[in-house]
Amino acid sequence: MQVVIWSTRIILVLYATVLTISLLVTDPMAWFWGVGAEITPPDRGVHFSAFLILAVLCMASRLPWRASKLAVLLAAYALATESLQGLIEGRSVELVDYGENLLGLGVGMGLWTLGRRVVLGWDDERTGPPEKSS
Repeated sequence: MQVVIWSTRIILVLYATVLTISLLVTDPMAWFWGVGAEITPPDRGVHFSAFLILAVLCMASRLPWRASKLAVLLAAYALATESLQGLIEGRSVELVDYGENLLGLGVGMGLWTLGRRVVLGWDDERTGPPEKSS
């Protein structure tokens, strides 16, 4: 089980790095793939999906924090990255993106919590499956 947790944490760090770069460079497509602004990905829903994945990875990595603390940290990250876009040439701050970021985090954390409780029967996200009583 520890191998799965650490593998998930490594994936989380890699994903968070790629997400941060994508949110804070002028042209993410050019930065990653070498193609310029002639290819424009759809804007609506991208932030929601990206932050939903981030939330699920954070919850799945079973960091040693309560979900409420993790939610505050993720919300601060979401708000900070969107706000910093106003300082980057070619990027802009959009109210809709703030909403998508926060909604994605909420839905991602909610889906993980629901799945953990309903499918796996776990009550504590930090300790995994409940102990079997004798």
